[in-house]
Amino acid sequence: MNPKIALEVFGYFGTALVLLSFVMKDIKWLRAINMAGGFISLIYAICVNTMPVVVLNASLITINGIQLIRILREERKKCAVVNKNEDIAYDKEDIAYDKEKSKKEENI
Repeated sequence: MNPKIALEVFGYFGTALVLLSFVMKDIKWLRAINMAGGFISLIYAICVNTMPVVVLNASLITINGIQLIRILREERKKCAVVNKNEDIAYDKEDIAYDKEKSKKEENI
């Protein structure tokens, strides 16, 4: 295949990934696929020496990366709070069970 044509196909593939990212319902997938497409488009833009497109894609990759990290950290915090609350609820149930068990043993 002609290298120039291969480079164009590579660029269109990056563009297709960026477009595909906008049909994602999950924001994490949207960000991740957009970053992948942006990275491919960035490489293409460097190869064809279009600096405005290089700056745009580098900026979008950075923004999407920061936002994706923020989303993942928030989800991790929510999971930690839920797990902590479940542990506390479980501990309260255990205490109540232990109290009932000790009362029954006293009655025997």
